[in-house]
Amino acid sequence: MPHIDLGDIKYYYEIHGEGAETITILSGLTMSTVAWATQVKDFSPHFRVLLVDLRGQGQTERSDEEKYPLSRQADDLARLLDKLDIGRTHLFALSYGGIVAQYFALQYPDRLGKLVLADTVAWSDEVMRALHEAAVMAWDTGGTRLRFRFMLPFTFGANFLRLAAPLLPTLEQAAEAIPWPGTKAMMVGVLDHDLRERLKDIRAETLLIFGEEDLFTPLHHARRLQAGIPGAILRVIPGVGHASPLENPPAVDRLALAFFRGEPLPD
Repeated sequence: MPHIDLGDIKYYYEIHGEGAETITILSGLTMSTVAWATQVKDFSPHFRVLLVDLRGQGQTERSDEEKYPLSRQADDLARLLDKLDIGRTHLFALSYGGIVAQYFALQYPDRLGKLVLADTVAWSDEVMRALHEAAVMAWDTGGTRLRFRFMLPFTFGANFLRLAAPLLPTLEQAAEAIPWPGTKAMMVGVLDHDLRERLKDIRAETLLIFGEEDLFTPLHHARRLQAGIPGAILRVIPGVGHASPLENPPAVDRLALAFFRGEPLPD
């Protein structure tokens, strides 16, 4: 799959399906396009699906900076859509991707269809700042392995950790391939994040999907987003943690697909 030169950076993307409308999927902090095979399978019979690695992720280039501003990540996405001749897109966005999606919704409202935000936040509170500092200390002390192990219980729910235990070494190996400078620059950018007073200006129809056991972005963040974004709908997925689309794809994808297609949401 190709890269596109945006001038200052080369972006990696994939397009699947041939629907009349596009769903763009935005990943969490240390994820990449490889995480979304199930969503591509579920969405692509109905929509064109655009997968992207944001600046600092996956196969997209990394610029040499201490901080990647969130507003620029949204600008990068708009420039990529321009290059691909996509005038308007729905967004399906998890965690860090959900934060970038909020900026895109505010900066490019006419280019956004419907918005699905999974396990994300409207602002970086004191708990998130403490977790940021602890993750950086874990990296400085024990590299990728310690950072991965530190974040593991904040990322996944108990059921997933039990069922996926044999896969954890593979996930850890994949984490080791992620360059730390880009991840850290993304994390530093999140420290400035606070859209609480601007949520009322998001015009897109919005569905919030949160894991019941999410420790990283607990449900009070979901409620704040729901209260702030006009008309936002909240659905909580039982038995999953922070990575709800990966922990229970059938439940999440049924909700998202019904929402994008304008159908009644399943119970």
